[in-house]
Amino acid sequence: MVGGASLSRAMAAHPQAFPQDMVDIMRAGEATGTLVDVLASLTGSIERRDAVRRHLVSAMTYPGLLVLMAIGTVAMIVGVLVPALAPLFEGTGQQPPFAIRTAAALGAPVDAEGVLPGRRCPHLRDDCLQRRRHLGEGRQGSAVLVRQHECDQA
Repeated sequence: MVGGASLSRAMAAHPQAFPQDMVDIMRAGEATGTLVDVLASLTGSIERRDAVRRHLVSAMTYPGLLVLMAIGTVAMIVGVLVPALAPLFEGTGQQPPFAIRTAAALGAPVDAEGVLPGRRCPHLRDDCLQRRRHLGEGRQGSAVLVRQHECDQA
């Protein structure tokens, strides 16, 4: 602009800062002599676009948090609750409820690898459960184990 170039030409030299449609509108305003009105219109348009963007981001924050909480809840159920409930059904001869079987099936690959926090074990998870059954003592009439195995301490 110092060398006498138009504002639209200076804006066109920086495409990362000024979109092509904005440069074209400025060029039209320069050609018709209504540059002040065009600048006011573009300013209002940019402010509205930024307001809509901020509104959309704030509107999507709550649903995003809900989805994260739901994923965390399912992970806790599969990783903590199902392994704790599974031994209760082993000695009874009954099959666990469908929800527990399904959650156990979903958590089996993760649990077998020892990826879940608090479940790190050098052995496969089934091996740890077998050792726990042999080492632990259950309460009267239940499969709840009292003594801990070294896999739970790792």
